[in-house]
Amino acid sequence: MLKPETINQQSKLAQFSRTGEKQDLILSNPQHVFQYRRLVFNVVLGIMQQAFPIAQKAIGKDSFKDLVNEFFKSHNCKTPQVWKLPLEFCIWFKTSNQVDLNLPYLSELLYFEWLEIEVHTQKDTSTEVLMPFQGNSTCHLRLNPYFKSIILNYPYHKFAPEEWLNHKGEYPMVIYRGISDFKVHFMAVSKFGFGVLQFLQQTENLTLGEFLEILTQQNNEAQSENLQKQVLTFFNQLSHKGILFEASK
Repeated sequence: MLKPETINQQSKLAQFSRTGEKQDLILSNPQHVFQYRRLVFNVVLGIMQQAFPIAQKAIGKDSFKDLVNEFFKSHNCKTPQVWKLPLEFCIWFKTSNQVDLNLPYLSELLYFEWLEIEVHTQKDTSTEVLMPFQGNSTCHLRLNPYFKSIILNYPYHKFAPEEWLNHKGEYPMVIYRGISDFKVHFMAVSKFGFGVLQFLQQTENLTLGEFLEILTQQNNEAQSENLQKQVLTFFNQLSHKGILFEASK
């Protein structure tokens, strides 16, 4: 069992490694203590740079480094899992008052980049029952289990960072992991397509025939025919991308 003074010194060293602020440490080589802070911070910085490459490019390396430094100094990290640290960074930034980085898109951009990590690290699930979508009205519709959707306020995927603020709007986006290649992919969809995907996420065991019948009931005949054509075209696109599948039950 460690002595109280040993525990106290370990805590002070940990605090110094986080903040870089002078602590009352008992050291055999005090001139080298700054190396602890440098090494630990570089690990954290490397994690954030890998997690948020677009955000770093948008605000610049120096500003991004300063932001990570402020996070590491002021936030008591809770997760023991290194890959989840970027999520804490997202939450911290959203709730902190970073007046030097008053960019309306930054919080959303950080979360958008985090979703890529979340989808990539999502727990594996069985996909044996999934079959390519063929448009069979009696087969059940199944979405890729490694799937997230979000409506972005800024077009990170369309314009350079200096143009984002000039194009604020609604940009529905799908983030998913390939069933066969295990890579994370992105797909921009229409608002109509986004609504369809949300409906499929909220329903279970729905067949294609049942889905089309719901469209018919909610619209007049002319609208239903047009919407059904749109849906089938959209479903074929989703199938080609590896987002939509069929299952026998």
